[in-house]
Amino acid sequence: MDHCGSGSDTISPTEGLFGTSCSCQDPSKGLIKVCTKQGKSISKCADGRAPTCKIACGQPICIVMNGRQTTGKIRSACPLHHHQNVDDCCSKGGEWCTCVLEKNLDLNWKPYKDLGNRNGYGTASWGACGSSLHSLNISIYSERATTLVQPFLSESREVCKGQDFDETRAGIAYGEPKCHEVAESDTCDHMSGCVWCKASSYATPLQSGCFSYNEASVLTHIMGIERGNAAFDCKRDDA
Repeated sequence: MDHCGSGSDTISPTEGLFGTSCSCQDPSKGLIKVCTKQGKSISKCADGRAPTCKIACGQPICIVMNGRQTTGKIRSACPLHHHQNVDDCCSKGGEWCTCVLEKNLDLNWKPYKDLGNRNGYGTASWGACGSSLHSLNISIYSERATTLVQPFLSESREVCKGQDFDETRAGIAYGEPKCHEVAESDTCDHMSGCVWCKASSYATPLQSGCFSYNEASVLTHIMGIERGNAAFDCKRDDA
């Protein structure tokens, strides 16, 4: 996988899902076919290096499966032509082929545990579970999501497998500020990382309130594209 950070809640989309795309570091060398699985030719980058990927780095995703739900953050990808993914698929088959045969999410231990420590099929929507962004019901498997996420794609650094760590133990601020718990615009404007947003009737089901910068930027973009720039306006009164 390619990583843009690390964390126990990391999730990794396969290529073609939610705007995820990868390319060989030296495309001039092309691809090498390794095997055929389920009638599909499986190949890897001939340069023998991990592909470079563009992903929606840091975007939260709510996954629902078998009556359980969990929020994960995209920090990595599951490349189609990665030599390790391909070699594992061709030599072992089965679940080792998930990155190269179908669109899905590879989960780190925390979201995997939250969903019952088992593989399966579920739904995945943009936004943390229960958030305003999640209420827009944008399935990351949809063309709508792939189109809307384009401005938030970034290139991840080349790492095949990063060492997982607990960000709270590492002394790194973890998670978003609790902006949604603030009911007053003045209070919101004095909170670091928060901004007050005004929602018009065109922004339903969104409501005016205090949002983190990250969620506000995504919501402002989505509303602007789909419902007009006046639908959802975010700014600090002290700006």
